[in-house]
Amino acid sequence: GIWAINSNTIINSGTATGGLYGIGADSSNTISNSGTATGGVYGIAFAENNTLNNSGTVTGTSSSGVSAQRYNTITNSGTVTGGIHGIFGIDSNTITNSGLASGQFGIFAGDNNTITNSGTASGSNNIGIRAAYYNMITNSGTATGSDYGIVVISNNTITNSGMASGSDYGIAADGDNMITNSGTISSGDFGIRAGLSNNTITNSGTII
Repeated sequence: GIWAINSNTIINSGTATGGLYGIGADSSNTISNSGTATGGVYGIAFAENNTLNNSGTVTGTSSSGVSAQRYNTITNSGTVTGGIHGIFGIDSNTITNSGLASGQFGIFAGDNNTITNSGTASGSNNIGIRAAYYNMITNSGTATGSDYGIVVISNNTITNSGMASGSDYGIAADGDNMITNSGTISSGDFGIRAGLSNNTITNSGTII
């Protein structure tokens, strides 16, 4: 595969394959992938202040298609697949998906991330989009999971004009979240589950 430390430019239109990473980077790198990046653990993984533009195919066989720590910008218009996470971001990342992000979790995020999905975030064995605290999630595409479409803990803002669907809940939120729906939220049990307190739900769309 490819490993870069700091302030490099990586352009891959071919095939990058590694036992750990297809492409791995530390900080302040710019990565453009229109080819194939495949790793035994991570397809593409990096630490801080990196920029990734993917229009190709990224696969992390046992963990994450794309794994990002902090302050990174991830733009996906291609296909990102992971054994656990399609796209995994810890804190303060900007994640924009207009392609396909798929795994047990389509997109999995920690705190203070901005997630914009106009493509498909698919959790084949769990959740389409999962985020913890203080995230901004805008979905105009499809967030779908075998169990839940979108799951958040506290102090998140979710704006859905697309489709959020899961067999249990379309959207599940604990406390102090703001949910605005003008699209479709669908599930086998409840469209929206507001678990704890102080959630604000505004609906002008369809909740099934």
